[in-house]
Amino acid sequence: MGVFQEEKIAALQTLADQLIAAEHYAGRDIDGKRRQVLDRWRLLKEALIEKRSKLGESQTLQQFSRDADEMEVCKIASFNLMDSSTRMSYSQNQVQKLRSESTQN
Repeated sequence: MGVFQEEKIAALQTLADQLIAAEHYAGRDIDGKRRQVLDRWRLLKEALIEKRSKLGESQTLQQFSRDADEMEVCKIASFNLMDSSTRMSYSQNQVQKLRSESTQN
C-alpha cells in the first residue's frame, strides 16, 4: 500500500475523531462510516498481503522448475559427453587392435 493512501486514511480518521470530539450532530453516523472505511481498508490490505505472499510462492515454484530443467539439461549433456567419450575410447581400441592385427600378418 502506498504512503499516499495511508496518509488519506490517517487524515480521514483524524477528521472523524475531531468531529466526534466536537459533538457534531452526525457524530454517530460519522463514527459508523469511519469504522466502515477502516474495516474495508484493513480487508484490502490483508488481501494484498495474501496476494503478494502467493505471488512470492509462485515465483519460488517457477525458479525451482527452471533449476530442475537446467539440471536435466546438464545431466543429458553429461551423458552425451560420457557416451561420446566411451565411443571414442572404443574406436581408439578398435584402431589399435586392427593395427596390431595388420602388423602381425
